[in-house]
Amino acid sequence: MYIVASVLNSMKTESRLQADQIRLREHLFNQSFILPVNTLAEISQVVMTVTKLTQKTSEFSSVVQKVATVRIWQASQALQECHQRDKRISSEQIESVSTGILTSLSNILKVMVRHEVVEEPFHVVESLAETVLAVKVPEDKTTAMRSSNFNMYVKKTEKWNVTKFFSTEKHCRNCFYPTLNVSSVPSLPANAPISTMFCEFADDPFPWLNYGENILTEVVGFRMTGTEATGDVIEITPDVVEVYLIRKNLSFGTFNLTVGPSKESHKADESLRKTTGAFSFEVDSRAGKEVLIHIVTEVAVLFTVLVYAGRQITPPALIATYLVPHRIPPIAKDSDLFDPDCTVTEARVVCLPPSLLRVIAQRTSSSECTVAVVLQAPHFVLKPNDKLVRISVFSTQCLDMYGIQSDWREDTCVVGEKTTWQKVHCICKNPGRAKRQLDAMKLANLHLRTHYLTAKRRPQVTLREVAPRKHPQTPAASEHWEERLAKWHAHETDNAHSQEPEKLPPTRSPGLPKASVKATSKRRPQPKRTESKVSRTQRKNKNANNPNVEDNHSVSSGEHPPQPGATPLKEKTRIVLPWCCVYVAWLLVFVTCSISSFFIVFYGLTYGYEKSIEWLFASFCCFLQSVFLVQPSKIILVSGYRTSKPKYCKNLPWVGNCHYSEIKLQSITKDPEEMRRRQQHVAQLRSSRMYQPLTEDEITIFKRKERIKRRAFVFLSYILTHFMFLALLLSLVTLLRHTDGFYYNRVIRDRFSMDLASVAKLEDIFRWLDSVLLPLLHNDLRPTFLPDSSSKILGLPLMRQVRAQPGEKTCLPAKSVMRDSLKREIRCHPEYGTDPEDTKSYSGLWNRVSKRAVDKTTEGFTYKPRERRWVYSSYGLWHTYGSGGYAFYFFPEEQQFNSTLRLSELQGSHWLDEKTWAVILELTTFNPDITLFCSISVIFEVSQLGVVNTSLSVHSFSLADFNRKTSAEIYLYVAVLIFYFAYVVDEVYIITQERSAYVKSVYNLLNFALKCIFTVLIVLFFRKHFLAVGIIRFYLSNSEDFIPFHAVSQVDHAMRVILGFLLFLTILKTLSYSRFFYDVRLAQRAIQTALPGICHVALVVSVYFFVYMTFGYLVFGQHEWNYSDVIHATQTIFSYCVSAFQSTEFSNNRVLGVLFLSSFMLVMICILINLFQAVILSAYVEMKQPVYEEPSEEAEAMTYLCHRLRTVFGFLSSKSKAEDQPKFFVNMVYGQPGKNNSRYLGLKTRNINGKKMVYLVV
Repeated sequence: MYIVASVLNSMKTESRLQADQIRLREHLFNQSFILPVNTLAEISQVVMTVTKLTQKTSEFSSVVQKVATVRIWQASQALQECHQRDKRISSEQIESVSTGILTSLSNILKVMVRHEVVEEPFHVVESLAETVLAVKVPEDKTTAMRSSNFNMYVKKTEKWNVTKFFSTEKHCRNCFYPTLNVSSVPSLPANAPISTMFCEFADDPFPWLNYGENILTEVVGFRMTGTEATGDVIEITPDVVEVYLIRKNLSFGTFNLTVGPSKESHKADESLRKTTGAFSFEVDSRAGKEVLIHIVTEVAVLFTVLVYAGRQITPPALIATYLVPHRIPPIAKDSDLFDPDCTVTEARVVCLPPSLLRVIAQRTSSSECTVAVVLQAPHFVLKPNDKLVRISVFSTQCLDMYGIQSDWREDTCVVGEKTTWQKVHCICKNPGRAKRQLDAMKLANLHLRTHYLTAKRRPQVTLREVAPRKHPQTPAASEHWEERLAKWHAHETDNAHSQEPEKLPPTRSPGLPKASVKATSKRRPQPKRTESKVSRTQRKNKNANNPNVEDNHSVSSGEHPPQPGATPLKEKTRIVLPWCCVYVAWLLVFVTCSISSFFIVFYGLTYGYEKSIEWLFASFCCFLQSVFLVQPSKIILVSGYRTSKPKYCKNLPWVGNCHYSEIKLQSITKDPEEMRRRQQHVAQLRSSRMYQPLTEDEITIFKRKERIKRRAFVFLSYILTHFMFLALLLSLVTLLRHTDGFYYNRVIRDRFSMDLASVAKLEDIFRWLDSVLLPLLHNDLRPTFLPDSSSKILGLPLMRQVRAQPGEKTCLPAKSVMRDSLKREIRCHPEYGTDPEDTKSYSGLWNRVSKRAVDKTTEGFTYKPRERRWVYSSYGLWHTYGSGGYAFYFFPEEQQFNSTLRLSELQGSHWLDEKTWAVILELTTFNPDITLFCSISVIFEVSQLGVVNTSLSVHSFSLADFNRKTSAEIYLYVAVLIFYFAYVVDEVYIITQERSAYVKSVYNLLNFALKCIFTVLIVLFFRKHFLAVGIIRFYLSNSEDFIPFHAVSQVDHAMRVILGFLLFLTILKTLSYSRFFYDVRLAQRAIQTALPGICHVALVVSVYFFVYMTFGYLVFGQHEWNYSDVIHATQTIFSYCVSAFQSTEFSNNRVLGVLFLSSFMLVMICILINLFQAVILSAYVEMKQPVYEEPSEEAEAMTYLCHRLRTVFGFLSSKSKAEDQPKFFVNMVYGQPGKNNSRYLGLKTRNINGKKMVYLVV
């Protein structure tokens, strides 16, 4: 069915086949009822099929719509039952299937018609919400399911948190804010889960209801349910519901208002000039609804809205005045005739209350009255403009419906205070179930519990044109119409009692079609007037977006100068102190500080001399901090804040209390010839280039110089930061005490490696322990110290054995080659890593003991398990061993005879036998003279040949000293952490700025690698510190035990390696800051150009290298140590590549050895290695001229910095300006052109006789 549906959807709809396609689609829907819906997979198949069948809505019939609705409702119910049966179904699976149901439901809602009432889809909406809510947990994030015309949001929270949970939603389209008190539903406890469904319909889902054409907002619905302690689900009605409904189409509903400047009598006073505009509209006062006027503009000025009754614009017709600021709600003035209270209190939205409309109706003696509105604002346009201000006049009403009713209700919800022309704010207080329902039969079948909300809007404006009237007072026709209207208004005011005011001329807008409501309010065209030729294009005005003009009513009303005869201002007496008061003030400061210091020391002596000195030092630091840090920072912040706010002329207090004396010029008589000469000089200066406007080339040059200046300071800051970080790393290296560690390791290695090479059998191990180790561990003069040394042994030295499990292992040759009589005699040695390790505990002679306490002095062989808290490993020549094994402890505080006796007993009980893999001796020493720890590991490994291989591992390390009183290391670590966080923030900022282009730069990749390694170093540093703290605490509480400092040693070793890589990359990064050198740029460019050739040659060299390594390993591997394994063979071939030929006897086969070395020298050294050099050198020569001709930002920045430096220290040099940049500096930074190269040809520039000349080289 899914495939057939896909084919149907892909077919073009033809009239002759449409009926057959509809019948086929109905048949497929009927067949879908055969499919089972018992499991999640079956439900998914049904949902996918129905979704595909409902995809093409043009082939829907009423039967298909009903059948599809029933089927997706069944799928939703089956999904609920499936989840109840199988709780292992995740919420992601439920939501995934629910999305398909939502898509099908969205397609069904698209085919709603006006002549048929359809209720079934809304039942599916509630069922789908219940399905998704069943798998949600309280306080989880909102589940949003969206389609092209229908969205659903599902949430679940606890009862006490409903109001707060929804109030945090800020970024929503149609916002939904319910309020539910804890005591609203007594049957539900405070922690009862509350489920909420909120849905949005892009199109009207109820087209058969009234108000369809007036519903300009989206329709939303919500439902809240609660679960009681018994598990019963009950419906919940919130106490208050606030919903913000967005208009579906914002392209209409407003009209452009023409505004223009006014020219009043006081033309010199800028504050009296205004910008005005006017319009009128008709309204029915019997409706009893508020009329809203929204002024939509980006001009941040204070508007004054004048409301007139009728078409008269005269003082008697003025009913109300509103002040409309930019960001706060309008303010009504002269409101004695009406009640100014309105529901809507939004910025730029003027609300005309019903009481005002009734007053206008009384004035005009008609319920359908005309309202004229005039807008005034401070002067912000130069000529009439209809692009800056738009007006929307409308009234709105919130509608509510519970379930499916016969009509919307208007008595439940009211309009809120945040209503504008873009959105409607509706407030519903306890929206209960409606009384008007459909017939009882449908109600019994469908029990819908969803509240639906929307709003109707009706534009109130019938646009009128405001035009000037002919009047005898009107001057010439060239004057602006607004000026003529103002003069006419003044004339009418003077003759108000004797002359009847004229009315506004009628308009043609009532006869226009409905779509013409967009027409603008403009003046009537005057063909004979010159102002009709003025362009209506919008011009930029300086005061149009002046933020200081907003909310300033005095600008629009004008500020008049003080009247003559007013009381003159008194001159303020200015007190000037003598100059010596400055020294007196500083003297008082120092005296006060000295007295304070005396009392601080005097009082601090009661707590000790050191405490008093610390107090005095703290006071001195606070004084310096206040003078040099706090006060300058305060000045900088306050000055920056005040500077950020622009100042205008109106902010300057021109009239003040201070009087300034006039500057009187002395009468100086000049000679006429002198005056003429000066005049000619001034004229010559004015005609010179200095007083001419800048050309485009000069502007470009100035911009380029500014970029170079900015880039130079950024470059300098990067260099200084880099070298500061490099200095910190080098300081950190010195703290690790590499030199002291080398000599300390050497001393320890010399002592413990004595006669270690003579150990070849297991019996030799006991001999070495008795003759070398015991004298080192036991010091009769200073127990627990190494002899003739200040190194103390920390804890107990540990010797442990790693061995195989008991049992016999038959060799492979004995199974296949030997006779039966010999098979029993040939056995193989167990192999470490392949055969199992023995972890049992034994008494004597490796006999199994059932249970045994782990004791250091207990007889028998006890297995010590591996460390879990402080994990470390022991690295031998052949294998890597864990920290477990059969332990044997040495006691340095006892006599040497005791250890010798215990070793003899251990040897007599055959502690070492054929099952032994390795014997590991571990201990840690500490030298307080150089504050270094040393971890020592001696490993005896038994090879498969039965030979014992020995290895000695020694590693010295130091621990960080965080004692602030005795060590300055902590300041270094703090500085390193500060650099780390600064680097991380900088790198994150660069990544967010460059995004995908970040990975295309090699410099960025180098920086990223450096930051990553830096992060690993910080992690290892803290890991080492916390490990050391834990182990030291363990040592202080258990000094008679083995102290595993080897874990700290291994972390320290890894940290040193990471520090080496970090220092390597940091030093390598220095090359990027040295690109201002010509040779560095040339080398970099040459390598980039030769990179493909280098890769190709490297591939050939790798192939030959592998050939020679393999040949040497196979031919000479059994007889030559240099080729005994792959690693040695690789190292040997590498040494040959750098001409380090050592151990080339080839005693087994000299002929092959000579041929091997000869061919290697011919192929690898004479050909391939030189080919490497040739590729790089050819690119180096080829790139000389291009690198010279290409501009370099680093070179320009360094040139600018050197120029500034020479300017600062210019007094040290007496050379002329022509020699400010020496030739060697220019050659070092910019290089020299390759004159013998063909790339030298072309358009070139050169300084000839001090002038820059452009020439062409051919």
